[in-house]
Amino acid sequence: MSRENGVKGAPIIIIGEIGMDRSNERLWKLIGNDKLKPPIPAKSQKSVKAELEFYQSKFKGGKPKSVRDRIDRLTDALDILVEDDEKIEC
Repeated sequence: MSRENGVKGAPIIIIGEIGMDRSNERLWKLIGNDKLKPPIPAKSQKSVKAELEFYQSKFKGGKPKSVRDRIDRLTDALDILVEDDEKIEC
């Protein structure tokens, strides 16, 4: 059984209409999700940006896969948080 993210056999927990696999859960811990029971609160944009800068400055050159994945997830979360802030300001 293959998944979109390339992980075979990754467990998926169905909560209502939301499928929650491990990668979604880790992203939601950063951006928050109000549809879950109990809801997951979002981290602030400032703390996500600080963590991203930490990983980018600490690991130069070759990075372990876990660090590359974390940087990708932080970048995605920061993009989503910036979009949400722009929607609120409009």
